[in-house]
Amino acid sequence: MSNYTGPGIYMIIPMHSKEMCLDIWCGSTDPGTPVKLYNNGNSGGLNQTFEIVAAGGKGGNPEVGDREYHILGVNSGLMLCAPDNGSTEVCVMASRPVKNLSTRWTLVPLENGAFNIINAHASNAALSVRGGGRGSGTDLMIAPRSAGVLYQQFELKRPTV
Repeated sequence: MSNYTGPGIYMIIPMHSKEMCLDIWCGSTDPGTPVKLYNNGNSGGLNQTFEIVAAGGKGGNPEVGDREYHILGVNSGLMLCAPDNGSTEVCVMASRPVKNLSTRWTLVPLENGAFNIINAHASNAALSVRGGGRGSGTDLMIAPRSAGVLYQQFELKRPTV
């Protein structure tokens, strides 16, 4: 169950594979580093924790439409970015303009306490574990949102460190 209470630092855990979490691959601080699954130690190392930061309303407008967020890597300050062209390429950590839609996310709460994390580039584009994979090193990507698909649902959990 997510313990999300608003902007702050969280681990992002896929509901279909709770022993894993999102990881900035190899702890890199370089722009373009992919985000993948890695074993969840529950403590939240720096490359497994993300700061969810309020980014205003839709498109950066002051609280107009759905509230959007930037998801920053605690280890680097880089933003979680969807592919800039709307494709299903992997999600990466990068530095882009804050109004670039690939950097903006909406959190959609679900009945099971998890969230769909929707990219602003396309209103139905959800953060997704590629192919529903469960292994370490599985890529994160954007895919059309499908109701009830656990590999598009994420627990937002405060780290214990």
